[in-house]
Amino acid sequence: MSSKNRITVNLSEDEYAAFDQIAARSKVSKAWLGRHAISLLIERIEGDEQQSPLPLTVLKRRGRQ
Repeated sequence: MSSKNRITVNLSEDEYAAFDQIAARSKVSKAWLGRHAISLLIERIEGDEQQSPLPLTVLKRRGRQ
């Protein structure tokens, strides 16, 4: 990576535990897993011109209603 840009995200304890388990099970760092998830989201949104952008404001957080 030639450029480093940093973001910070706050996760609930449940989200963090699940994220940590996925990273451990996959034998990758949480940073790598986060970059991978962001890349997949970007590909999904940019690759589907017919689909409207994700309704991010109405997504429910895991464990919260």
